[in-house]
Amino acid sequence: MYRAEICFLAGIHPLVPAREVSSEDAKVLWVLSVDLLTIGLRLNRIVTRDPQEVGLRSPSRISDDERLYVYKRDGEPCRRCHTTIVWADVGGRRVWWCPRCQPQSARRPSPRRQPVLT
Repeated sequence: MYRAEICFLAGIHPLVPAREVSSEDAKVLWVLSVDLLTIGLRLNRIVTRDPQEVGLRSPSRISDDERLYVYKRDGEPCRRCHTTIVWADVGGRRVWWCPRCQPQSARRPSPRRQPVLT
C-alpha cells in the first residue's frame, strides 16, 4: 500500500528501476516514508491523503474511502488530475499509479506533498 502511495506523492512512476532513481528523489522517498509511517502509527491506520484536499485539518478525520490516492483504485479517476488510475503486476505483486501524475519519462512534476510530521 505504502509503495504505491509514496511513489504517487513523489511523482515517481512505480516501474522505474531503483538504479535510475536520483539521490534527490531517494531523499524525497525517504522523507515521505518516515512522514507517512509516523502518521500511520499514530492513527493506527494508513492515511496518505493530504487532509486539506478534502477540506479537513487532520488526517485522523479522513474517511476510509478517501484516505488513499491510488492503491486499489484502478479504473477510478485520480484524486488530483482525474486521469484513470491503472495497475500492473510487478514480480507477482500489483502496483497502482496515475499515468499523468507519474509519467514514465524523465520529466516529472515535482513532489506533490511537502512531508510534514504531524
